[in-house]
Amino acid sequence: MSVMEVTYWDNKKSVENAREWGHIHLEELLPRLEGLKNERIVLIHASARYSTKYLEEILDARLPEYLKGRVTLFPRP
Repeated sequence: MSVMEVTYWDNKKSVENAREWGHIHLEELLPRLEGLKNERIVLIHASARYSTKYLEEILDARLPEYLKGRVTLFPRP
């Protein structure tokens, strides 16, 4: 299992914004997911600006079908 911080998820914050603050943007992670050999990839530390529902919608829209069973969002209250 791999646990990865992904703070920014949409185009309201750029990859450059994420890097300025020492964070990761989903755009940086998506092309690298296929190369990860972990059975499970857990995404944590999403910005509070996003609702869990919105993050789940983004994952559903952006992840290829074969990765959907491996990538999960760490639950938030």
